[in-house]
Amino acid sequence: MTVADCILAFEPIGLEETNAQAQLLRRVDTKYVIRPDQLEPILLSWVPTHRILEINGRKIFHYHSVYYDTPGLDLYHAHHAGAATRVKFRLREYADSDLSYYEIKLRSNSGVTDKQRQRIRAKEQIPEFLQTAVQENPRHLKQGVMQETLSVDYDRITLVAKEGGERVTIDLHLRYRVADREKDYSDRVIIEVKHGRGVRTTERDRFRRMGIRPGSISKYCLGVLSLYPAVKQNRFKLPLRILAKQLNDYGAAECFGGSGTGIV
Repeated sequence: MTVADCILAFEPIGLEETNAQAQLLRRVDTKYVIRPDQLEPILLSWVPTHRILEINGRKIFHYHSVYYDTPGLDLYHAHHAGAATRVKFRLREYADSDLSYYEIKLRSNSGVTDKQRQRIRAKEQIPEFLQTAVQENPRHLKQGVMQETLSVDYDRITLVAKEGGERVTIDLHLRYRVADREKDYSDRVIIEVKHGRGVRTTERDRFRRMGIRPGSISKYCLGVLSLYPAVKQNRFKLPLRILAKQLNDYGAAECFGGSGTGIV
């Protein structure tokens, strides 16, 4: 059975109902990384408990994001240093609906992500937003200027729990680009479980039973590591090495047998 077959098994949910039930601009995120061949049994396990976002008959959507940082990559280095509070700035384009948003993602020292967004109608607005970001975040942006750091493209499936406010995003065909450098990560799938702080979620237990453990590296940091080889990366070397080994060593049968080391 293919991913296309699996998503046909889900009951659909529209965008308006998704936003009403699980917009989650303030939330807790838990990430998992798996191989594409491991995705189908995971998807099927969600059919009884989740619905799939459908817009104009589409269930898989293409995303394009541009991330901004200082010339010295202050925001990346804050994450690398394990800063308790972190911030990211990006332009996100929803290619299938021709919508663009300028987004700020703030992560507090309690692990809560607060996402702020504003609709972009012309890219000429971006410099103004970036200048405002510099003025309002001197603690995070000490160099006083921001520039485009990298872009990322991927396809996303969004699931919404039938009960509670949980949302699951599944990102496939991940591709990074900056100037003449490019990195393709189509050999892995990033799953994020998003829920409100204090909301009970069973997904961590579900993944643990499958032998899959959560990871913590962000898509932005993964992109910087991939396209800026001289950047400081000591803190990320071990999780990346473990991830690479586990993606190579563990098959879907072992993973879903309830034993094995799992995926970081």
